Amino acid sequence: MIAYNDSGAYALLKANLPPGFLMRIIKDISVDYDPAKNDDPITFNAYASFFRVLFNASYLGSDMWEKALRYLSKTTFKDGIISGVPADIDVVAKYGERTLSGPADGAAAGSRQYHEFGIVYHPVHPYLIGVMVRGDDPRMLSKTLRDISALVYEEVDRQSR
Repeated sequence: MIAYNDSGAYALLKANLPPGFLMRIIKDISVDYDPAKNDDPITFNAYASFFRVLFNASYLGSDMWEKALRYLSKTTFKDGIISGVPADIDVVAKYGERTLSGPADGAAAGSRQYHEFGIVYHPVHPYLIGVMVRGDDPRMLSKTLRDISALVYEEVDRQSR
């Protein structure tokens, strides 16, 4: 589910969790999440909250925290944040994509939205990064994710000297 961006696996997992289990976790970590919103139940800020919790290791025990990060490190999407940092730097990231329906989304029908969040383990100053882009050309969207990631890494690296 995490490595392959598989929404079907998420739906299956969610359907088999005890009632209220997911919402208890959401409440515990103060995430803005509304499962009743069918088109986009989780906001950019909610993704940031999840990654903040992972980054700070503030909710899960150490075994589960490490397991979650291991799963995130197996992402198959390598064209965004990961490609914007040097190859020897560890990154854990979650990528998502959706097709926008049109004016209700503030975009042309058929446009795409890419969003990616990650933890970049810079040797001096590890950091969180989240990027959301939209447009019509998947190559340009991936390039924009990569370019923003590279700019942020270069600036963190410069300030860490």
